[in-house]
Amino acid sequence: MNNNVEELLRRIPLYNKYGKGFPQETVTRLQMPEFRLPPLQPTKDLLNPWFEECDNVTKVCQLHDSSSKKFDQWYKEHYMSKKPPGMAGNMLLSPSRKGNS
Repeated sequence: MNNNVEELLRRIPLYNKYGKGFPQETVTRLQMPEFRLPPLQPTKDLLNPWFEECDNVTKVCQLHDSSSKKFDQWYKEHYMSKKPPGMAGNMLLSPSRKGNS
């Protein structure tokens, strides 16, 4: 069977996909410009702006939270302080009983 394979391979004509003169002719080398990446910055320099932005967002959130507390304080001082004690506190007002007559 080995002979059959050899005979079959010998019958197939060989061709060079690069052309007839490939082994003798040298292929021109492709000239490409040099490709350089910019040098990497230190990690600290890259992340510092992100840290600052996160700190700013945290400060804005705290200011937002404190502004509602300031409003609650102002509301108690200017509006609720003028209301009767039953409306200002959390106690339930119930009608008082009149004396037995």
